[in-house]
Amino acid sequence: MIRARVRVSIGSRVPFLPVDPHALAGVVAGGLALLSMIPYVVSIVRGETRPSLTTWAIWTVAGSMVAATYLASGATHTWWLAAAYVINPLVVTLLSIRYGVRASEPLDWICLGGALSSLVPWLVYKSPAVALYINILVDLLGALPTFKKSVLMPESENRLSWLMTFVAAGFNILAVERWEPEIFVYPVYAFITTGMIWGALAVRRPAHAA
Repeated sequence: MIRARVRVSIGSRVPFLPVDPHALAGVVAGGLALLSMIPYVVSIVRGETRPSLTTWAIWTVAGSMVAATYLASGATHTWWLAAAYVINPLVVTLLSIRYGVRASEPLDWICLGGALSSLVPWLVYKSPAVALYINILVDLLGALPTFKKSVLMPESENRLSWLMTFVAAGFNILAVERWEPEIFVYPVYAFITTGMIWGALAVRRPAHAA
């Protein structure tokens, strides 16, 4: 299969350009995930969305570790979504300091403690795949407060942004080129998690809400 590689001025190459369907789906997934931040940020500033500071802080840390271990595990086209999930949580975390919901419930502190404690085994295991699985578990812990809030307070989240994130995760599954556990586990996990959060918002939110 022909893969395009564009040389840049410093003589290096830019990999994973959209030539085959997997590459195209991967770039679309990453780009759509980044674009999903636009309605989310706007709704935060307007006071329509109150993100969980705990969730997004954990996702910032976990997302960075996932992106690093996922790339080291051999991910290529599916890595762009993981990269977007480093940038997006960082932006929301910074905004959450002023506009978000701070950790004040037992579930929030359990998730935060679980995420921090998982750093210990991550430093012990040298295998990128093992570290990836641990970091996905950390990411899941970080998702619990937002999922709970989406069920109990759906008006505090932006449905359009989560729909875009869910669709991006769907494209990322199409970007999977090797159905090996360390490659497909993250796209499948992201699809299920974002789908659950968006589904909670779609079911619980009034039909006339944006």
